[in-house]
Amino acid sequence: MERESSQLRHREQQESIHLNHTGQAGREFASVDEMLRYDATQTEVPTGIAVRLQDSISRDPKLRRSFWRRLRFWKS
Repeated sequence: MERESSQLRHREQQESIHLNHTGQAGREFASVDEMLRYDATQTEVPTGIAVRLQDSISRDPKLRRSFWRRLRFWKS
């Protein structure tokens, strides 16, 4: 049991040293949305996925204006 706790402490020390050397500092976010937006800016989308996504978006039907907006346009 003592050996396991010793190994755990050693591992935590190694992780702490690694984080200090890599220069990564902890960051707090006010909300989950803010965290996801930050992550999205830091993550590159692979080229293959970006191409497939753009192709999928281009195949979506174009949205028509609502009935009310078309009606209002007709009266003007």
